[in-house]
Amino acid sequence: MTSFHPDTAGDLDAAASLLVSVGHADPDRCEPAVRIHCLGAADQLQAAGARPSRIDVAPDVIPATIRAAMAHLGRLPRSMFATVAVVAAADAAQTALERVEDRRAEP
Repeated sequence: MTSFHPDTAGDLDAAASLLVSVGHADPDRCEPAVRIHCLGAADQLQAAGARPSRIDVAPDVIPATIRAAMAHLGRLPRSMFATVAVVAAADAAQTALERVEDRRAEP
Protein backbone atom coordinates (compact mmCIF):
# COMPACT_ATOMS: atom_id res chain seq x y z
CA MET A 1 0.00 0.00 0.00
CA THR A 2 1.22 3.48 -0.87
CA SER A 3 1.77 5.96 1.96
CA PHE A 4 0.89 9.63 1.45
CA HIS A 5 1.00 12.82 3.44
CA PRO A 6 -2.32 12.98 5.38
CA ASP A 7 -3.54 16.01 3.40
CA THR A 8 -2.78 14.26 0.12
CA ALA A 9 -4.53 11.07 1.23
CA GLY A 10 -7.48 13.10 2.50
CA ASP A 11 -7.90 14.96 -0.79
CA LEU A 12 -7.48 11.77 -2.79
CA ASP A 13 -10.03 9.92 -0.63
CA ALA A 14 -12.48 12.83 -0.66
CA ALA A 15 -12.35 13.21 -4.43
CA ALA A 16 -12.85 9.48 -4.95
CA SER A 17 -15.70 9.39 -2.40
CA LEU A 18 -17.53 12.26 -4.08
CA LEU A 19 -17.10 10.74 -7.53
CA VAL A 20 -18.14 7.23 -6.51
CA SER A 21 -21.18 8.74 -4.83
CA VAL A 22 -22.24 10.50 -8.02
CA GLY A 23 -21.56 7.27 -9.87
CA HIS A 24 -24.09 5.54 -7.66
CA ALA A 25 -26.68 8.32 -7.85
CA ASP A 26 -30.28 7.49 -8.69
CA PRO A 27 -30.25 6.34 -12.34
CA ASP A 28 -33.57 8.07 -12.92
CA ARG A 29 -32.09 11.42 -11.84
CA CYS A 30 -28.56 11.25 -13.24
CA GLU A 31 -27.79 10.20 -16.78
CA PRO A 32 -25.79 7.00 -17.24
CA ALA A 33 -22.87 8.65 -19.04
CA VAL A 34 -22.29 10.99 -16.08
CA ARG A 35 -22.43 8.10 -13.64
CA ILE A 36 -20.05 5.98 -15.74
CA HIS A 37 -17.49 8.78 -16.06
CA CYS A 38 -17.62 9.39 -12.31
CA LEU A 39 -17.21 5.70 -11.51
CA GLY A 40 -14.30 5.51 -13.95
CA ALA A 41 -12.68 8.51 -12.29
CA ALA A 42 -13.16 6.94 -8.85
CA ASP A 43 -11.60 3.69 -10.10
CA GLN A 44 -8.58 5.61 -11.37
CA LEU A 45 -8.21 7.32 -8.00
CA GLN A 46 -8.43 3.97 -6.24
CA ALA A 47 -5.61 2.78 -8.46
CA ALA A 48 -3.67 5.84 -7.24
CA GLY A 49 -4.28 4.81 -3.62
CA ALA A 50 -7.60 6.40 -2.70
CA ARG A 51 -9.96 4.70 -0.26
CA PRO A 52 -13.41 6.07 -1.08
CA SER A 53 -16.56 5.75 0.94
CA ARG A 54 -20.00 6.30 -0.51
CA ILE A 55 -22.40 9.03 0.58
CA ASP A 56 -25.88 9.92 -0.66
CA VAL A 57 -25.92 12.71 -3.23
CA ALA A 58 -29.08 14.64 -4.03
CA PRO A 59 -29.66 15.05 -7.79
CA ASP A 60 -29.70 18.84 -7.56
CA VAL A 61 -26.15 18.97 -6.19
CA ILE A 62 -24.49 16.59 -8.65
CA PRO A 63 -22.65 19.35 -10.54
CA ALA A 64 -21.45 20.89 -7.27
CA THR A 65 -20.36 17.45 -6.06
CA ILE A 66 -18.27 16.86 -9.18
CA ARG A 67 -16.77 20.36 -8.85
CA ALA A 68 -15.90 19.65 -5.21
CA ALA A 69 -14.16 16.43 -6.25
CA MET A 70 -12.19 18.35 -8.85
CA ALA A 71 -11.24 20.96 -6.24
CA HIS A 72 -9.81 18.17 -4.07
CA LEU A 73 -7.81 16.94 -7.05
CA GLY A 74 -6.57 20.46 -7.64
CA ARG A 75 -5.13 20.54 -4.12
CA LEU A 76 -2.95 17.50 -4.73
CA PRO A 77 0.78 18.07 -4.96
CA ARG A 78 2.00 18.45 -8.53
CA SER A 79 3.86 15.15 -8.35
CA MET A 80 0.65 13.29 -7.42
CA PHE A 81 -1.59 15.15 -9.84
CA ALA A 82 0.79 14.40 -12.70
CA THR A 83 0.36 10.64 -12.35
CA VAL A 84 -1.44 8.84 -15.15
CA ALA A 85 -4.27 7.68 -12.85
CA VAL A 86 -4.99 11.12 -11.41
CA VAL A 87 -4.85 12.85 -14.78
CA ALA A 88 -7.25 10.22 -16.16
CA ALA A 89 -9.55 10.72 -13.18
CA ALA A 90 -9.54 14.49 -13.61
CA ASP A 91 -10.31 14.10 -17.30
CA ALA A 92 -13.20 11.74 -16.61
CA ALA A 93 -14.58 14.07 -13.91
CA GLN A 94 -14.36 17.03 -16.31
CA THR A 95 -16.22 15.05 -18.96
CA ALA A 96 -18.93 14.13 -16.44
CA LEU A 97 -19.31 17.77 -15.41
CA GLU A 98 -19.55 18.90 -19.02
CA ARG A 99 -22.27 16.30 -19.65
CA VAL A 100 -24.26 17.50 -16.63
CA GLU A 101 -23.91 21.14 -17.61
CA ASP A 102 -24.79 20.45 -21.24
CA ARG A 103 -27.88 18.59 -20.11
CA ARG A 104 -28.96 21.44 -17.87
CA ALA A 105 -28.49 23.96 -20.68
CA GLU A 106 -30.91 22.10 -22.94
CA PRO A 107 -34.33 23.74 -23.27
